[in-house]
Amino acid sequence: MSMLNRETWDYAHLYFGRQWLRMGLCVLPFTVIGMLMVYGQDETVVGIVGGAVAAVQIFLMLLPIVWTERELHRRFDE
Repeated sequence: MSMLNRETWDYAHLYFGRQWLRMGLCVLPFTVIGMLMVYGQDETVVGIVGGAVAAVQIFLMLLPIVWTERELHRRFDE
């Protein structure tokens, strides 16, 4: 939807950027806390927890794609 014209393209990138920043700031404390909980642990434990944290981060950081598409459909008619 963002590729329809320049207006939708600009709006989508501005909206997505703001949402991604907000999501990143929300995820950051949980990431830091989660990794501090395993600080100094065995390498395997840190790897497992780090992998789990990264998987959750990836999922959460992809949510703004869905939100942006919904916002584009709400704001612009095709």
